[in-house]
Amino acid sequence: MAATGPIGSAERDLLLARVRLPVAVAVSGGADSTALMHLVAGWAAIQGRLEGLPDGVAPILVITVDHGLRPEAAAEAAWVAGEARRLGLAHVTLRWRGQKPRTAIQETARAARYALICEHIGREPLPKPRQVLLAHHQDDQAETVLMRLARGSGVDGLSGMREVEVRTWVHLKHPVEERLIAFVRPLLSVPKARLEATLQAIGAGWLRDPSNADQRYERVRLRAAVREREALGLTAEMLGLTAERIGSARAALERAHQELARTAVDLHDGAWASIDRQMLQRAPQEIALRLLQATIGAFGGQREPPSRLQMERLLERIVARTTTAFTLGGAVVEDIKSSKRRERPILAIYREPGRRPLPKATLRPGHGLFWDRRFYISLSPGYEHPVRVEALGQTGFARLKRAHRSLRELGIPAAAAAALPAIWAGDRLLVVPCLSAAEPGLLGPVAEDGEPMVGASFAPQHIRAVLGRLGEDDI
Repeated sequence: MAATGPIGSAERDLLLARVRLPVAVAVSGGADSTALMHLVAGWAAIQGRLEGLPDGVAPILVITVDHGLRPEAAAEAAWVAGEARRLGLAHVTLRWRGQKPRTAIQETARAARYALICEHIGREPLPKPRQVLLAHHQDDQAETVLMRLARGSGVDGLSGMREVEVRTWVHLKHPVEERLIAFVRPLLSVPKARLEATLQAIGAGWLRDPSNADQRYERVRLRAAVREREALGLTAEMLGLTAERIGSARAALERAHQELARTAVDLHDGAWASIDRQMLQRAPQEIALRLLQATIGAFGGQREPPSRLQMERLLERIVARTTTAFTLGGAVVEDIKSSKRRERPILAIYREPGRRPLPKATLRPGHGLFWDRRFYISLSPGYEHPVRVEALGQTGFARLKRAHRSLRELGIPAAAAAALPAIWAGDRLLVVPCLSAAEPGLLGPVAEDGEPMVGASFAPQHIRAVLGRLGEDDI
């Protein structure tokens, strides 16, 4: 039988067992997030003093986002700040500035909220970013599953919200190494009524958001139909259990996808990917779809990978061999037959060079930048002048092949090479990092200790996306 009533200290400690200090708590002032703030404050009081934090960095930071969508928002943020102070917690209000959308308001506001939190947390002077705790609960999970069911979602969608969701933050104006920020939902098994009961038991208040009664929003309509839904057996508890079980199936599929990736995919240091065609075709359709989607997402340079429907259509065309080259999600998928150089047929996946201009950027000594969401490029402080980073281009690769015989045997598709980052000093080509392993003459200038002054690595988040190497140690 499910627990009822307020959350006690023993249950609180179990719910927060995966949490580590320093931590941030996203609090809007509603019952759910306010209860989470109180639970975290009580839990932290028995954790002991946290040593080694930089000056001005609090072990617990309460974050409120003022979306600027309602006139009451600023006063609500101030109320949360006062409640946090009473608990001895630091607080910051982040404001979503600029023009607001007229449609898809909640979805756009949610994206802005995550972006603002990542930006603030990513900038903090900590060796590893804080976890960010979110107050999504059992009722939220049930509504998420129902909404995704209405959209025809597959296993990933019907598994609901993850308990731990990792996002990558990159400082775009002053790039540094990427930072992984873990969003943790410790209350997914807890009904909303118990969170309200927890606040009532300690005499704490909370705010009520009028948008929670606005029938224009899908979640509000679902809440209005809760009695009819529960009469059919679609309780929040059972929907949460369904999400948990489907989540186990999702995890199994992810492991199978990762195993296939390790044996069937060569990433070629991010220059291009080759997938063993026979191994891909022998794999179950679900696993093949996941592998293709992740690889295209990594090499296409786009903010989001292709949709499930797009991937299903692509796989059908690959199996039917209706054509030898496809473009999707900013990437080219090319069917290459076996040859004297290559024993088995492959699918080559690489950045599409022509449809959208590839970025051009200036890189100063001692700095780094993420280029085309694929590579992190850095320049040694010892180099005297800024350099230019832009695509090698087809003409540039053709010249290099004429000058370096080793590149003719490399096997990289010419269009893939054309989309690689190249480092220029004026009109002089300094280095093409992705080709320097095959041709040492393209390594570029080196420091006195023999280390290259230009560094480039395939963006680590993309490697994790393809091979699934993200574990709990990363968060």
